[in-house]
Amino acid sequence: QEKIEAFLREWQNGEDYIVAHTSGSTGTPKEIHLQKSDMIHSARLTNGFFGITSVSKLYLCLSPDYVAGKMMIVRALEAKAKLFSENPSNRPLSENQSNDVYDLVAVVPSQAQWLVTHPECKHRVRNLLVGGGVLPDKTRLQLAESGIRAYLSYGMTETCSHVALSEIARDKKPFKAMSGIHFEVDNRGCIVIEAPEFTYHRLVTNDIVDLISPTTFFWRGRYDNVINTGGI
Repeated sequence: QEKIEAFLREWQNGEDYIVAHTSGSTGTPKEIHLQKSDMIHSARLTNGFFGITSVSKLYLCLSPDYVAGKMMIVRALEAKAKLFSENPSNRPLSENQSNDVYDLVAVVPSQAQWLVTHPECKHRVRNLLVGGGVLPDKTRLQLAESGIRAYLSYGMTETCSHVALSEIARDKKPFKAMSGIHFEVDNRGCIVIEAPEFTYHRLVTNDIVDLISPTTFFWRGRYDNVINTGGI
């Protein structure tokens, strides 16, 4: 709760940016400034995709120290939705005693593994957003059969959360761009994000992809073989 309140104070401090720290997936971890206008635009795209409105319930089980947690708060603010939270752990919803069903929950793969093997938690999630690492095939298949509308996210701190989503199904689905975003590949085969409606406009990554179209791709791996700790 304290970290949420600290973020809200920063959100309302009159500056046009918030301070964030990159995970290291695009290079050495560093402090960056994220434009609040970009975060608002990203939140609106996500809310529109998942149908989040003022009657929705969002659940925060990630740390507000990182962009994924920050963006759950911004989505709730933008939609005027109710936001519920817990201290981050690898057992999301396990300590939650209410009977509420949540319209959007964002998790890392290890949290997704817990959810799909605990029906008492799984049945309280309508839409699940999985990011921060590679999802094991077993967990993907379990999610595909769970009844949850679940998506893998592709993005990074610099893009204010995801710029593409992949439906989690029995067969692997390509990532599809969020509205207004398109992609290219550079001479290394790495994806370049073109986002004219965001202030960063263009971002070159180290992610190797098979580009199917300007708005769809399959993720293949990292050019620099960096270790991704999955949100830890």
